[in-house]
Amino acid sequence: MSTRNKIAVVDPSAPKANPFTSNMIVSGSSVYLSGVVGVDANGQFVEGTIQDRTRAALGVAKRRLALLGLDLGDVVSVQIFLVDYNSDFASMNAAYIPEFPKDTPMPCRTCVGIATLPGRHDIEMTIIAAKRDVAKL
Repeated sequence: MSTRNKIAVVDPSAPKANPFTSNMIVSGSSVYLSGVVGVDANGQFVEGTIQDRTRAALGVAKRRLALLGLDLGDVVSVQIFLVDYNSDFASMNAAYIPEFPKDTPMPCRTCVGIATLPGRHDIEMTIIAAKRDVAKL
């Protein structure tokens, strides 16, 4: 008998996940999002600045969370990976901070610089949210 308690949730508008990962997993009262990058609602790379792609990545997170009746106010932790950390950190923050509701604490966060990401991506996020009411999901 399996004691595993996790469910993969598929966002129909998201690009198909690689076979070695899931875009979103629900386990208990936690929701885990991976591969959150700067793409539009059709999965196309967002041209422009790091701010444009930061807002787009958070838009991806919003769409995925909405499938479970959640929003960015339910996010408890974010890991951000930036290809050009020294140049993009301040600009990324300028776009990141206003996206979160003012009536909830900002999530815990780690932001690190990395050498590269797949494709043309220069930002990727991993996000953890907490479900409000398990009975409603």
